[in-house]
Amino acid sequence: GKLLDEIQTGMLARAREFAASRTSDAATVDEFKAALEAKPGYVRVHWCKAQECERALIEATKTTPRNMPAGDQGKPGKCIVCGIDTDTVIYYARTY
Repeated sequence: GKLLDEIQTGMLARAREFAASRTSDAATVDEFKAALEAKPGYVRVHWCKAQECERALIEATKTTPRNMPAGDQGKPGKCIVCGIDTDTVIYYARTY
């Protein structure tokens, strides 16, 4: 009923706020490391889709790819590792 809808809407809003408050952006590997130290959680980066760049970022930051939200795709940027133009955005996080 209506009460359940209100509860679910409130829970979703709080979950989105929580995730947003723990998401940082980084354009370089050094920025990525600093962001993760300052605020543990997700780090949103541009990625060129090359496996070599993915492996290099995983190795350098000890994180793993987590999510590629459809709403974040198509935004121009440069790959965090190699610097080539890309519109692919991916979130990384550490496993605890």
